[in-house]
Amino acid sequence: MTEENLSTNKIDRSQSICERSLWTRLTPGQNEALRCARGTHELDTILTEAGFTRATSLFVELVNHALWFAKDNALAPAQLTVLISILYELWDLCASSPFVPIQRGLAEANKLLLCHSVQRPPHSVEIFSIDLAKKCMRFIVERFFRYWKMYRYALSPGATLIPQFEYDDVADHNTVGSTNPLLPDEFLLRHQLHRFYTNSQGFLSEFAEVELCCQTGQWDIIAVTKTWLTTDILDLELSLPGMTLLRRDRTTRGGGVLLYFSSKLQCEVIDYPTAVSDSLWCKVRLSQRDIGLIGVVYRSPSSTDSANETLLQTMYHILSLNFTHVLIMGDFNCPNLANSATSLQPFERKLARLMESYLGYNFVKEPTRFGANQSPSVLGLVLANEELMVEAISTATPLGRSDHAELTFDYICYAFVPHSSTISSCIIVDYTKLQILARDFQWKFPNEQCDPLVSWEEFTNHLTKLMKGATKTKRITYSTGQRSAIRSRTKKWISQRNTSWRAYKRSPCYNTWYTYCQLRNHCTKLAREDKLIQQRMLRRKFISNPKLLYKHINAARKVNSGVPALRLAERVSVTTKEADEMLKRQYAQVFTAPANTGLRLPLSLEDTSQPVLTTIDFPPEIVASKLQCLKRNSSPRVDNIHSQTLINLASNLAQPLSKLFQPMFNKTALPKTWKQAIISPIFKGGCRSDPANYRPVTLLPVLSQVMESVVVDNVMNHLEKYVLSPAQHGFRRS
Repeated sequence: MTEENLSTNKIDRSQSICERSLWTRLTPGQNEALRCARGTHELDTILTEAGFTRATSLFVELVNHALWFAKDNALAPAQLTVLISILYELWDLCASSPFVPIQRGLAEANKLLLCHSVQRPPHSVEIFSIDLAKKCMRFIVERFFRYWKMYRYALSPGATLIPQFEYDDVADHNTVGSTNPLLPDEFLLRHQLHRFYTNSQGFLSEFAEVELCCQTGQWDIIAVTKTWLTTDILDLELSLPGMTLLRRDRTTRGGGVLLYFSSKLQCEVIDYPTAVSDSLWCKVRLSQRDIGLIGVVYRSPSSTDSANETLLQTMYHILSLNFTHVLIMGDFNCPNLANSATSLQPFERKLARLMESYLGYNFVKEPTRFGANQSPSVLGLVLANEELMVEAISTATPLGRSDHAELTFDYICYAFVPHSSTISSCIIVDYTKLQILARDFQWKFPNEQCDPLVSWEEFTNHLTKLMKGATKTKRITYSTGQRSAIRSRTKKWISQRNTSWRAYKRSPCYNTWYTYCQLRNHCTKLAREDKLIQQRMLRRKFISNPKLLYKHINAARKVNSGVPALRLAERVSVTTKEADEMLKRQYAQVFTAPANTGLRLPLSLEDTSQPVLTTIDFPPEIVASKLQCLKRNSSPRVDNIHSQTLINLASNLAQPLSKLFQPMFNKTALPKTWKQAIISPIFKGGCRSDPANYRPVTLLPVLSQVMESVVVDNVMNHLEKYVLSPAQHGFRRS
C-alpha cells in the first residue's frame, strides 16, 4: 500500500468518524451484556452481533481489559461504548494497513478522544471530561500501543526475512550496495508468550508487587517458587485479573510453587502420584498437533538423597512423554552446574545428564541470587528443548525482601515460514545433452587487443544459451507434511490388522484374537523395518549432501531461524526495506576498509636478490582441476551458473576459461557480476532484534572463486619458496 493510498484512507476514515456517533454503536442491552459476560466466547458473540466484524481473540482480550478499566473508573454506558469503539477503530486501522507507523495510530487515538471531550456540535461532543479523557488515553497507550508491534504482526502475513545484498561497487566503503527486491511480508512470523519467574521467599507479603507488575505489563505466564503458602490461604486472596492460578503447597513450613497462566491458554495439570510437593507440571495445548510442557520446580539445598532421586525420576517420566515444547523454570540450588564436571555434586551431575538427554539448553547465564556476605550465584534455571525458544531474558529487581532476582523473558512457541502456495516448478538439466552441445560448440578465444570484459560477456551469453538448450521446467507439488516412513506394503497389512480387530470386536473368541495378534505382530515388525530403511536412506543422502542434514534438522524445529523486526538506535524496522537498510548500515560500519597507515614491509621481505612474482599463468589443466574440485551442492550465485554445470563441463570449459582469465588478470579487469554478492544474515546469538548479532555470509560467483584459487596457489608457492623463513611455522601449509 503506497503512502498516497494511506493518506487517502486516513482522510476518508476521519471524515466518516466525525459524521457518525461512536456512542451509538452499542445498544444499552449490548452494553449491559458486555459487563455481565462470562468468558471470551460470550464477549465475542456480543461484539459480532454489534457489528465489530474484525473482532478476533486478541481484540476480545483487549475489550476484556477495557471492561476492567470501566469498572475501576465507573464509566457510564456511553463512555464505555465510545472507548470500545475507539479501540475498534484503531484495531481496524492496524488491520487495514499492518505497517502503518505508530505515530499515525497515536494521532488517530488523540483525535478521536478530542472529538468526544469538547462540546462543539456537530464537530465534537462532550462524552468524557478532560481528566477522564486523560485516563482513557493512558489506558489506550498502556493496553494497545505498548503492544502495537504484536498487534501489527498478528494482523499481517508473516514469513522469514532473508535479506540479500548486492555489492555494486567494492571500492565504495560508505555504502554497502543496493538490495534485491523483497516482498513486504517477509518478516519472521512468531508466536510468543511473555514469561515472569522469581523466587519469592514468602509470596503472600509480595503479592501486591506482583499485582502491580500485572497492571503495568502483560504477562502470559508467572511462575513463583518458595511461596511459603499454606492451605489456610485461599486462591481468592491470590487472584489476578485475566489469569488462572495453580499451586502446590508444602504440608510443612517453607517451599511451595505456584503458576499463573493467561485465561487464553488451555492449561491442564499433570498429576504424577510420586511427584514431590515442590514441583508443578502442566501441559498446554498449542495446536492440534503440539502440546507443550510447563514445569515449576523448587529443590531445597537440604534436600535428602531420596527426595533428589524422586525429583529426577519425576522429570525423567514426564519428559519421556514426548512433548513438542518444553519449558522448565525453577530454583534447583545447583550453583556449580555451569562448571566443569569434576566440581559437580552428585545431584548436579545427574541433573546435567538429564539436561543432555532431554533439555539441551539453559538460558540463565548471569547470577540470580545476591547477598551481602556471599558471592553472587546462578541458582534459578530456565530450561528448554530448543535453542531459539527463549530470548530477551533479563534479570530485574527482586520482589520484597527476597535475595533472588526476577527473570523475565519471551518464550517463542513458533517461528516459521508460511508458504503461500504448495505448487512450484523445478529445472531439470540433462548433463549428457549439455556436454554434447558444449563439445560441438565453437568457442571464440579473445586476442590481446580485445576487451576482456566484452569477451567475458560473450562467453557467459553462450554458456547461458547452452544451459537453456539442455534444461526443461517441470511443475512439482510440495506436500505440507512430512513424508511417512511406512511403505505401501505395510499399509496394506495395517488395513488387514484393522479388519481383524473389528472381527474380534464383533465375535470375541480365541481364533479371532489369535488372528489379530499374528497380524499385529507382523505389522509391528514391518513398521520397524520401514523405519530402519528410511534411516539408512537418509544417512546415504546426508553423506552425499550435508545440506540435507541441516534441512532435516530445521524441519523438525518448532522455532526456525530468520530475521524478525530489528532495532537500531531506538528505531524499530517496520518493513523489510528498513531491515535491509539497518543490516547494510551495520555491515558498512564493521567492514569498512581502514585508512592507509603508511606501514612499510619488513626489510627481509624487500630483499631484491630473490625472484619477484610478476605474473600468474592460468594453464587449462590447472583450471580443469579446479573446476572438478568444486562442491556439487553449493547454492547458485548472482550469475546463475551452478557449480554442478561447471563440474560436468570442466573439460570443455577449461580452455576458454584459461584464455579469459589471463587477459583479465593482466589488465586487472573484473566483470561486474564478480563484484556482486548474495549476503544472508545468520544469527550468532544474543538479542535477535540487534543487527550486530547477525553474521553476513557471502556467496560470490563460482568462477571468480576458481580464478581466485589459482592466484592464491601461485602466491603461496612463491612465499613458501622465496619469502617465508624456515623458522616461521605458524600459518603455513603442513
